[in-house]
Amino acid sequence: MKRRRLFIIFLIVGFLLSACSQKDQTVESSEELIIEPAEEPTVEPVLSGACGVSYFPILPDTTWVYRMAEENGLFVENRVWYEEITDDSFVWMQEIDSDPPVSAQSGWTCTEEGLISTDFAATNVPAVLGSMGYDYDYDIETLEFSGITFPAEEMWYVDSEWTSLWKVAGDINVEDLGLVNAVIDITMNNLIAAEEPISVPAGNYDKAMRVDSIMQLDISIKMEGLDIPSIQGEYGMSSWYVQGVGLVKQVSEDASFSIELSSME
Repeated sequence: MKRRRLFIIFLIVGFLLSACSQKDQTVESSEELIIEPAEEPTVEPVLSGACGVSYFPILPDTTWVYRMAEENGLFVENRVWYEEITDDSFVWMQEIDSDPPVSAQSGWTCTEEGLISTDFAATNVPAVLGSMGYDYDYDIETLEFSGITFPAEEMWYVDSEWTSLWKVAGDINVEDLGLVNAVIDITMNNLIAAEEPISVPAGNYDKAMRVDSIMQLDISIKMEGLDIPSIQGEYGMSSWYVQGVGLVKQVSEDASFSIELSSME
């Protein structure tokens, strides 16, 4: 039973990686990763065209380096960058310095309404299961998407709201467990709740937009031919975005999760 619970936890985390980053094993101490805030943070230019949302700048040859807090007070490094950038699309990339390393990517498109990620990230769930001693065959896909993932420039004002909805499915053949099928309905409701100052290791910012989000999950699982009662969950999260910089901080008390921008390289 313990192995099954662990498996389900890793499965769910894998599906949600592109919506909220994972927590993994600590690789460095907090003392080693503490960075003194810069007095005058550099504001980078943003791309023109449909992808030019200043609160989500898609910059070439730029990496956003975040530190992810662990419950023991230590940190893990999380790196985000973009590839295959065009006037109306890009690929979001992520690497987490953990053991085993976590990597993910997802394709985005740009519209007049905003930026859209129609698929959840491909993750290293198989590598995680392998490290737990499972033998598996793995398949995952996004079945449906509606709404917008990130709003257009003109929607960045206090009290602005938007919603994203995904339906994600996966099949995994796991040794000793058989075929596991999961279908997850994800609804993300977002509200720009305030404009306020924020301080992170990368710098002090006088103005940041705080986005309060509620993620609702409805998870249906079949294991060894048995229907398991659906699992519902709701998680709150707050994210701070700075114009010309992007995401600088994200926290969720519900998920015991916190990241802060350390630098832009």
